[in-house]
Amino acid sequence: MISLKKYLALSTFYLFLIPFSPGQELPYQPFPVSDAFWTEFSGGYQCNCCAEYSNILAGDTLVNGQIYHMIRTHGAHYLTSPGGDCTHIFSYLIDYPNGAIREDTLARKLYYLPQGAQTDTLLYDFDLQLGDTLPETYTNSAFSGFKVVSAIDSIAIGTEYHRRFAISTEYAMDYVHLIEGIGSTFGLIAYLDPPFEFGTFLACFSRNGFTVYPDTLSECEIPTGTVALPEPEARVMIYPNPFNENANLLIPPSWIGATLEVYSLTGELTRKIQTNSASSGFRRGNLAAGTYMYRLIKEGISLTTGKFQIIN
Repeated sequence: MISLKKYLALSTFYLFLIPFSPGQELPYQPFPVSDAFWTEFSGGYQCNCCAEYSNILAGDTLVNGQIYHMIRTHGAHYLTSPGGDCTHIFSYLIDYPNGAIREDTLARKLYYLPQGAQTDTLLYDFDLQLGDTLPETYTNSAFSGFKVVSAIDSIAIGTEYHRRFAISTEYAMDYVHLIEGIGSTFGLIAYLDPPFEFGTFLACFSRNGFTVYPDTLSECEIPTGTVALPEPEARVMIYPNPFNENANLLIPPSWIGATLEVYSLTGELTRKIQTNSASSGFRRGNLAAGTYMYRLIKEGISLTTGKFQIIN
């Protein structure tokens, strides 16, 4: 992967949360109109969705008198194993126009215009209150069950506060978050159904050449290439799986030095571990019981993704 811009700053800002009161008024944080991209990855079991890509703002266009900001998706799609797991053996690069967005900042709404369409559809509504039902949007259908705003707080990024909305269903509590000016923790145009055996996750968001999500310390990059790996080389194991307190991580010797990133199903980065050997221990620590996605990254290249489960 080739970095769009190397992160350089004189001071470092940390991402943190503050409570949000329904009576508290915060300035609305709009989406960028240029020089921004969302890097996402998807994977799981028998989904044929193993991929790492960026949704990139790629200029403006005029449709029916409205200015839209075009999106281009660039990255890589990977093969799956006969058992249905992501192997991250090189399959093919993806690069295509992926519609456009426009924002009504006064109404706090973002609209999506699919590629080739003449009529847009609501993508995000940030004019929501605690307990509201999530409206039908391009990525949310009532046929998949009702979703409600279960909590509202704020994320401080530098000196800006972005309101954050936790979304829940009857069976999945706070499984995804919507963030002003960024989108959802599943991705910019990712469907908002609770993940089961596969899912899409927002790895990072870059604006004006700087990473602003999930923190300002990570480098956010656009995937531009992949590595072809022989089948025996692609074996990664976390065992036992599921586990309670301790597990073992087994990786190919050539992957020593890779970073293991662990994500909750809400897309939150919960842990980063630098591997120092082909076989190492993995401690549960403060991780809650549940299902987690992981990915291994080395020298800016995503090597593999997978999932594991922690039980009590």
